[in-house]
Amino acid sequence: MPIVLCAGFSEVFTEEKARALGIQGYAMKPISIHDLARICRSALDQAGK
Repeated sequence: MPIVLCAGFSEVFTEEKARALGIQGYAMKPISIHDLARICRSALDQAGK
């Protein structure tokens, strides 16, 4: 199941750590609807491989 994490600022949790845990998409708030849609599409595409 693809996972997209949308988070606020964190000095502890980074995109690299998220990807190491198997999270396919990572976004920092605030995020535009266009960017969120792009990240979700990418995560879904990765899951279909």
